[in-house]
Amino acid sequence: MDYYLRSSDHDIQQEHINNGIILSCSPTIFIDTSLHHRPLSTEQLKLLNRGPTYVPPCQSYVSLPSSESSKFLIDRTKNQYKVLQHELNILFPKYNIDKIKSANLNKQIKDLYVNIFSTSLTSTNHQRAKYENELVQSIRIYLKENDLILRRTTDQRNNFYLGNRKDFEDKANEYIMKTDDFEYCQDVNEANLRPTYKYLNDIVGSINSNIERMFNKKNDKDNEFKKLQIDFDQIQLSYLYFLPDVSKKNDISLKAIIAVSSKSSITSRLSQFLDELLRPTIQRAIEPTTFINGTDFLQKLNVYVNNKKNDFNSKTMLVTITIKNYHTMLFHKQMLEVVKNFLFDKLDQSPVARNISQMKFYDLTELFLKNNYFYYNNKIYRCTRGSPKGLLLSETLCHIYAFYWQKVLLDKLSLQTHFYGRCQNQIFFTWNRSKNELHELLQTFGSEHAHLDFDIKVDSTVPFLDVHVSNYHGTLFTRVYHGSNSQKYTLPYVVGNSKRAHSHWLRSALIRAVRYCTSVYDFNQERFYLQTTCLVNGYSLEFVDDRIHHFFKYFDATSLLSVSNQDEYDKLRRRLMNYIGEQKEYHLKNKELEKNNQLIRLNYLYEFGPKHEFNRQLQEILSNNLVDKKIPFTKQQLTINLTTIHQYSLNGLLSQQKPSHPLFNKEKIHF
Repeated sequence: MDYYLRSSDHDIQQEHINNGIILSCSPTIFIDTSLHHRPLSTEQLKLLNRGPTYVPPCQSYVSLPSSESSKFLIDRTKNQYKVLQHELNILFPKYNIDKIKSANLNKQIKDLYVNIFSTSLTSTNHQRAKYENELVQSIRIYLKENDLILRRTTDQRNNFYLGNRKDFEDKANEYIMKTDDFEYCQDVNEANLRPTYKYLNDIVGSINSNIERMFNKKNDKDNEFKKLQIDFDQIQLSYLYFLPDVSKKNDISLKAIIAVSSKSSITSRLSQFLDELLRPTIQRAIEPTTFINGTDFLQKLNVYVNNKKNDFNSKTMLVTITIKNYHTMLFHKQMLEVVKNFLFDKLDQSPVARNISQMKFYDLTELFLKNNYFYYNNKIYRCTRGSPKGLLLSETLCHIYAFYWQKVLLDKLSLQTHFYGRCQNQIFFTWNRSKNELHELLQTFGSEHAHLDFDIKVDSTVPFLDVHVSNYHGTLFTRVYHGSNSQKYTLPYVVGNSKRAHSHWLRSALIRAVRYCTSVYDFNQERFYLQTTCLVNGYSLEFVDDRIHHFFKYFDATSLLSVSNQDEYDKLRRRLMNYIGEQKEYHLKNKELEKNNQLIRLNYLYEFGPKHEFNRQLQEILSNNLVDKKIPFTKQQLTINLTTIHQYSLNGLLSQQKPSHPLFNKEKIHF
């Protein structure tokens, strides 16, 4: 299936809007070349070119009567307040606020929210909201009439793919038929949902019965039994959808994604409980050979290369191994054997886990693995390999298995004097012996671990994570890696307020560029690339320049804006490498504050109105009521972080990833 990259024929339109972003026409949409239909209009393309994360403004206002009477505005705002109310209902018991005071505080905050956000739109904003809503509706009709599917691409870039729905679904069904990662369980009867609800309810009942059998409720001092019991009425069934992979030119493949709630799936409680106990133990075991990210990898590699005792020379080869089936490496029976070995080898090292026997851990893990059910295309399936990535325990189980096969690999390669490490499914190490010897060793390892599907690269220059690494005659050179098949000047897929999110992304990307780029020339090339990316995607020159200047001023390197001085740049690199420690301390401090109930994170739905004033008054209300009034507020270190969440993005409005099946309606059938 071929595709081409489509963008609007016009240059960027200098049309400013209320959030400081200008209309963009330049990012691309991947369009299947086999489509025979009338093309998208210029205005439709302009909207889609803003990307899947773009949120059309003031969506709830469009459904209001044109007069926007105060009653309609107040009713709308009261309904939106439910998001914040839910979070406050969880927060107040943590601070021992009784029910009467909680009700009074909720009323006070609700009144504040309604008074501030029951705001009429300006004529300009209302016209824009109505216009974009009509465009979204026209695109929906266009997709339906032409039997097309619109999905974001799997590469975490802010791009859409447009293709023939039948071809896409045929590929998806072929994937389901060929894979042994999933097991068919039963059809879903759309005409009568009661049998399906009974089927799922029986699964939940069986899990609860097993948990009850494992725990003695009378002697369960820590309430593990209550933590693990599942309430069927609170369950959200997971579902499968597919994203297109467009990394190869003129061809697409599909990536299966199981959308799972980390809080309300069938196995979410088991996942959280087991992960909290197992993760610290496995992290200690794998820490010496683990990279957290590209920056951590580079920091450790530089230490290795700069140590003269290590034999990094002009002949040293760089090797990367990518495990392509990392999250589905083993069937459950094999994974349980690995878990059993780990529990008996390592669990006694965990002070947290000593009150639970190894066999109970094993039984709970088996219960988790065997009960990851999901919906796809009027059928219920169950995972037979691995488990959904959205659950924390899934990653921990992958780490546990990697811990064992890594030991075998390291023994075979004899890398005691080499540099070695892994990040998720990617491995990097240096090699000073012959290529033939390496290939023979890896071939032997591969035949012994045939269930691992891996890709190997051996060269003096390789990409690893998002770093371009090169051994140039014994000198290490690095810079940011950009794949040859990836579309340039595309923003990443970041969810939230686009202006704020991409402002943070630009700062983070500049920090990453300094850490990654050995030479000031490569850094400047990356800086220009980042600036161009923002401009091409519709951000104003003023917006970009302001953030670039703030970055250099903050890190005391403004001279580099005009002069490419390698010595000054090296100083900036050292400063930003040291900044890693400061960032880690900040995150550790936040974790400690959160653990001690001194950090509050709240989200609320926001569309239009004076949010800074609302934030100020809400923080004042909470600070006056959640702290011990006998102790000064400043001494209690109570930190309140407020984040706005928004209405649906273009991805949510147009992609139809979530099934429209009645099974996913909020109302359940009760027995």
